[in-house]
Amino acid sequence: MYATSYEYSLKNNKENVRNKMIYIAGAGKDYCALSSEISFGEYMLLDTDTNKIGKDIMGKRVYSYDELHNATEDDIVYISSERYYDEIASKIRLINDAVQIENLAKYIWTKKSSIIAEIIDGTKEQYKVKLDVKTWLDSALKDETSYWEWAVKNSVKNNDVRLLTREFEYPYDSIKVSGGDVIVDIGCGPLPKFGNTHNKEILNYHPVDPLAHQYQKILNSNNVHLPVTPKFAIGELLSCFFKKNSADYVIMHNALDHCIDPMRVLIEMAKICKIGGSILLFHADAEGIFENYSGMHKWNITEQKGNMYIFDNKKNMVNVSQYMKDFANLVTYRVPFTYRDGVVCRIEKTAELPEKITNNFDDISGELIDKLFERLVY
Repeated sequence: MYATSYEYSLKNNKENVRNKMIYIAGAGKDYCALSSEISFGEYMLLDTDTNKIGKDIMGKRVYSYDELHNATEDDIVYISSERYYDEIASKIRLINDAVQIENLAKYIWTKKSSIIAEIIDGTKEQYKVKLDVKTWLDSALKDETSYWEWAVKNSVKNNDVRLLTREFEYPYDSIKVSGGDVIVDIGCGPLPKFGNTHNKEILNYHPVDPLAHQYQKILNSNNVHLPVTPKFAIGELLSCFFKKNSADYVIMHNALDHCIDPMRVLIEMAKICKIGGSILLFHADAEGIFENYSGMHKWNITEQKGNMYIFDNKKNMVNVSQYMKDFANLVTYRVPFTYRDGVVCRIEKTAELPEKITNNFDDISGELIDKLFERLVY
């Protein structure tokens, strides 16, 4: 029997799992702790990572997927990685097509999301970021490129590559574009999402990403050719790539929490946005918490009481709605997003940025720029 459920509630099914063997695919401390909390009884950790197989995590040995040959139709495999759910589930079905498969992601998020309001209420508002370029680059060039190598290959395999030549659509907010509008899509990835035409007229659509050169190699290797390909730009230096007050819409989709300095990026977005123009943001709620601050996930974007907040795990926290109120109107709200919330924020620029704001973010060094360009371009 094979079953999937993003709505599966483990707390309500303790009796169902107590007498079964549980296999947890994607070993990690979170899931060991979760197993104890729910009283799984007997469970085994599975992973494809050879660095984990044969080692112990919180007193439990990690095995390879081959152990699933011993599983029966009464056993359950819980998949802990939402990102690779389909890929892992396919492997499990090949090894043992009788075993039940369930997804832990929704339960994990329910457990973790309860602490967000406590963090916001209990953290003093301050923002001081060390621009650790090396750590960011190591994660970007390893984790992000490896994910997109898999994602593009999978999209081609499933004939799901979305070409850019289509009607512009922003699904999270009602905006009206015209043929002359300049739209900058920051952190767009190798496959930009929103389309570059309006009423069959080509828009001034500019998808940009700091990993554009790496993504072009991925597209080429998969024989994917787009009408408009992502160009190289860095969010923290955005006004070096686009003129100030030049864009009607500046978009960022699930990328601000990947940045070295997200507030600096927001200020740069506001610099290039026209007065009367809009910055459009969509992010998975508190991605840093959900991902245990691993890889590029060092920041959280969240909404509390109609305000947008950015915070990390180092006591940095800023109320963006208050920070930008002198030159922008912000509307922030939540929308359903897979097994948890998404956070939508529309920032309408109402005035030029005060000098005191821009001065806080004008100290970026030539050394930092050299490091970024050396690793990402040359």
